[in-house]
Amino acid sequence: MMELVYSVLRTRPVRLMDSPFPPRCAERFEAKKLLASGSFGSVFLARQRSLDRHAAVKLLHIDPKANQTAAARFLREAKIAAHLRHPNIVDILDHDVEDDVPWIAYEYLPGGSVDRLLRDMGAMRWPDAVTLAHQVALALACAHEQGILHRDVKPGNVLVAGPGRYKLADFGIARQLDATI
Repeated sequence: MMELVYSVLRTRPVRLMDSPFPPRCAERFEAKKLLASGSFGSVFLARQRSLDRHAAVKLLHIDPKANQTAAARFLREAKIAAHLRHPNIVDILDHDVEDDVPWIAYEYLPGGSVDRLLRDMGAMRWPDAVTLAHQVALALACAHEQGILHRDVKPGNVLVAGPGRYKLADFGIARQLDATI
């Protein structure tokens, strides 16, 4: 059934009754289209209804009761990222678990990942690469100051926020140096 919804999303906007989101998530966010899907989850472009702005909503596909480790890691990602406020870290808008479906809503960055940018455009000019590395280093410094190790820094987890602006995403396998979050 979910695969049918995903294939429908690729071709047209979704009405609430067709939403792939759990009920409370669907009340807050309107799914617009599928952005990416993998074995563990899917990311949708959505509209945050209350503020009429775009968001990216990530749904976890696994059954959290059957795979408690993955579900806990997914929710830990939301809590860790929500505590990190920095201009080079993707903002978390909301999260929940409903009907055994964990979800996280992030700010939407239409530029896509640096990985995609490099595939589409080829190598970066060195001044652009230095800018990118500096911004990622600033994001990591912020996380490290709060006792968080990202552990998965790669071009696919750095998003283009605008010309010369980048944000670090995906704290799914981050490690806390203390147990405060």
